[in-house]
Amino acid sequence: MLEETVCNCTWVQRLYFLHSPSFNGGTVLAVAGEDFAVVASDTRLSEGYSVHSRDSPKCYKLTDTTVIGCSGFHGDCLTLTKIIDARLKMYKHSNNKCMTSGAIAAMLSTILYGRRFFPYYHGSGSIMMWGCFAAGGTGALHKIDGTMRNENQVDILKQHLKTSVRKLKLGRKWVFQMDNDTKHTSKVVAKWLKDNKVKVLEWPSQSPDLNPIGNLWAELKTRV
Repeated sequence: MLEETVCNCTWVQRLYFLHSPSFNGGTVLAVAGEDFAVVASDTRLSEGYSVHSRDSPKCYKLTDTTVIGCSGFHGDCLTLTKIIDARLKMYKHSNNKCMTSGAIAAMLSTILYGRRFFPYYHGSGSIMMWGCFAAGGTGALHKIDGTMRNENQVDILKQHLKTSVRKLKLGRKWVFQMDNDTKHTSKVVAKWLKDNKVKVLEWPSQSPDLNPIGNLWAELKTRV
């Protein structure tokens, strides 16, 4: 009988936030005709009575035939255009052609609808997550507060490993896989795994790119 592998990895993902967004104002105008369209905006970036820049256009070129105009909180505009640009690049890479203006408009509508209750706040911060999965699905997802230490890894394993095994209905024929991060291979973690009779899959050194859960984290990052 083949053994099922539970794959595990710790993931640090950069998220963006700002506690108090500012309304930077601005004006965007567009005029369309039968065979033309003109989009224009002011170039002043202000906040209250302060003028931060007089050279901050609010029109962004997406493709040779598509332009978007954004005004309001400048951080939202930058984040939105970066997301659109990334999706356009992925589309071109997958389809070997540029997305049409109509398709971009439909995509933009979907993006904005998904953020209708909360804007794109742009700032800095980070969050660290632990997760695991097997062929049958995903296991627990755990948010790590503060600095990740060897003892934290043991606590997470105590709390989530066997619970995830039961959730995934792996029975007794399963192997635990993780990369060679020092927190994964520490003595305290190794002792806990041995005491709890957890069979660990041997993993080559200096090969985090081989960890299969990396593909799952990449997919989650793209969707978020």
